[in-house]
Amino acid sequence: MTCCADTAYCLRLEVYCGTDQHTDELGGESPTKFSADPNSGPAAVIRNLHEVLPTPKDGVFHAVVTDRFYTSVQLALQLLARNVYTVGTIQTNKKGFPPALIASEAARPVDVARGSSSIATSKCYPRLQVMQW
Repeated sequence: MTCCADTAYCLRLEVYCGTDQHTDELGGESPTKFSADPNSGPAAVIRNLHEVLPTPKDGVFHAVVTDRFYTSVQLALQLLARNVYTVGTIQTNKKGFPPALIASEAARPVDVARGSSSIATSKCYPRLQVMQW
């Protein structure tokens, strides 16, 4: 679902009906260009935003909030290429998540202050940052 941030009106609603849907809506592009599963996950987010956002312009950025089902490093990179920032929870077992950012319970001190956090910036993509708390 894609909604307007000002009015909260739904701009586009897409119901997942299985793996054989939406292959004709990719504008002639290969489905694997957007995602390993061309009908859900990151491909669905890109497809919906392509329908509602204007053509990307220099200096104009948008923001998208996703839940943990959709959020991935792959999606964040695809959105950054379109001048769209994303905020969401990424599961640490998702492909592309940096293993160095996974906090093990054994290594975590017992007396960690409430509200403590850390931020890491990607060396390959400096605009990609991860916050852990």
